[in-house]
Amino acid sequence: MRIALYDGQGGLQLQTAPDPEMVPGGALLRLRACGIAISDIRAYRARLFPKLYHKLAGELVQVSPEARGIEAGVRVYINSYYHCEQCPACRRGFSNLCEKTTYFYNQALSEYIALPTRFLQRGVATQVGKNISFQDATYVGPLSNCLNTLRAVDFTPGDRVVVLGAGPMGLLHVLLLRLRGADKIIVSDVDDFRVQKAKESGADYAISAKTSDVVAEVKRLTDGGADVVVVCTGRPDAMLDSIKMVGCRGRISFFGGTALEQQDTGFRLDPNPIHYRELRIIGTYGSLPDDYRIAAEVLTSKRISPSHLDTHHFDFDHIQDALAADKDPRALRVMIRV
Repeated sequence: MRIALYDGQGGLQLQTAPDPEMVPGGALLRLRACGIAISDIRAYRARLFPKLYHKLAGELVQVSPEARGIEAGVRVYINSYYHCEQCPACRRGFSNLCEKTTYFYNQALSEYIALPTRFLQRGVATQVGKNISFQDATYVGPLSNCLNTLRAVDFTPGDRVVVLGAGPMGLLHVLLLRLRGADKIIVSDVDDFRVQKAKESGADYAISAKTSDVVAEVKRLTDGGADVVVVCTGRPDAMLDSIKMVGCRGRISFFGGTALEQQDTGFRLDPNPIHYRELRIIGTYGSLPDDYRIAAEVLTSKRISPSHLDTHHFDFDHIQDALAADKDPRALRVMIRV
């Protein structure tokens, strides 16, 4: 089989290797598609994140007789890690916050992957329907993250919601909010191409942060303030602005993480609006097992079709070219067909 290996310097090496053998109690996956966000490419090249390809979909070609609840021939979305189920977060039911997450897959990408027994036992191979494309199946994990966000902010149909940041995850939130019955969806980004993509994804209003006062526009469009703001960017100024544009008893999700230098004093949060307007600010990260199942159902039923977010496509032989996709200002997400 063909295999791509991390070179340890932000690049990839394409090689051939023997097909893996199925382990007792495990399964053998034929990988078909892999989705990757542009932010993942930048983080990998900067060595901020060691794993590049982790949104995978394929078909189970062999399943051990000992493996229960899954069979050969099904299409699945898989994570490249599993949770310990023993740390305090896991014991409380918040496996997305596991303190001892284990990555079982150390290669960048390969045509076949041997799934270990423990991986299958912990239910992290999510089955999707046969009518869904492998490309769309790679969105099960990202969409599950959005489901976690809406639950955390107590989203209710009819809410007026602002999404700050129109990258792939921000636009997935827009698609889900439209499906779940948001009354008004307002999106803001500094990039004109992404602002246009927000309109195509179902936003009622898409605002350019370069040319508009976003806080003032949100207050005007929501009669004083939004019910929910989801910050899908790591920009500290967007996080601070979210407090200014949300209404009384509003809910804010800090979905996008940010990397502040230890000596950086630029992020100063004024507690007074939070106190006097009874705001709720919550961080949201990852998702829970039920979120994966629901995401698979939504995508399989085609109630959400996210393929327009895949702006760049590569086959396995040109996988190294995918690392240059972030140089294109109109890049959102890269799709690798295996």
